[in-house]
Amino acid sequence: MTPLSEQFRESADYIGTLWLSHNGTHLIWERFEGYRRKDIIAFGDVVYFLFLPELDNELVKIGMSASKNGFEGRVTTYKRSTCATSRKVLDGLKAKNVDQIDVYAIPLGREEVADVCPITGEVLRLQLSKAREYEKRYTKLFLEENSKNQLPFCKQIG
Repeated sequence: MTPLSEQFRESADYIGTLWLSHNGTHLIWERFEGYRRKDIIAFGDVVYFLFLPELDNELVKIGMSASKNGFEGRVTTYKRSTCATSRKVLDGLKAKNVDQIDVYAIPLGREEVADVCPITGEVLRLQLSKAREYEKRYTKLFLEENSKNQLPFCKQIG
């Protein structure tokens, strides 16, 4: 059976690369050829996968973005070297002595549901993100697939 990390790469869209800056203090985002900022935003909610091509495409993080700007919004977080997520990624790249992360993403549409407002009784049409549930599912499946599987850049795990 094909390992899940390979299935993730084959099923997802390659959207670009995060590079460790020359001085090692921040990440630089480079979209894949042909993608513009608005194209990445148009993906909407995504589950994304971070791979290290310099280490045989080691999968180091499964994450999600469910904001107005999709993964472009997440990039803003990664470019800030002060947040915990960015520190985890920066420290991980330095520890592994690599400077490149390939980013793959799976767009996930939102689920429309009808719900009754508990205050007004009005029936509302809500758009609910599925990204968090898929992120949890893929993380669980990957970690359970093989005892050697790890996600060292996930701050929630390690």
